[in-house]
Amino acid sequence: MDLLKKMAGRRADFAEKYEHVWVSGPPGVSVIQVTFADGVAMDALLEELFSENLIADVENASSGLSRSFLRDGKLVVEDGEQYLIMTTIDEHVKEVMKVIEEKSPDP
Repeated sequence: MDLLKKMAGRRADFAEKYEHVWVSGPPGVSVIQVTFADGVAMDALLEELFSENLIADVENASSGLSRSFLRDGKLVVEDGEQYLIMTTIDEHVKEVMKVIEEKSPDP
């Protein structure tokens, strides 16, 4: 019980000291993950999203696997799946999804 009182006191001190950062509702931040077969379409998407200020941050991860094969007699090189993890505000989620649909190649 003594621990509960200490924690309540510490929480009250924190709330008083950092009143400007104390949030009582949802944070309003969303994370969106998209997977691409290669980096070309991904680059076009990121250019559009950043130029329209629809995302604040992006993390790019790849599978690390590259493959080469023939398609219709032409050499195709894929640099492996690219995973984008993007951060945006809740108000921009629908716009971001619309741009993703427009810029993403058909699966």
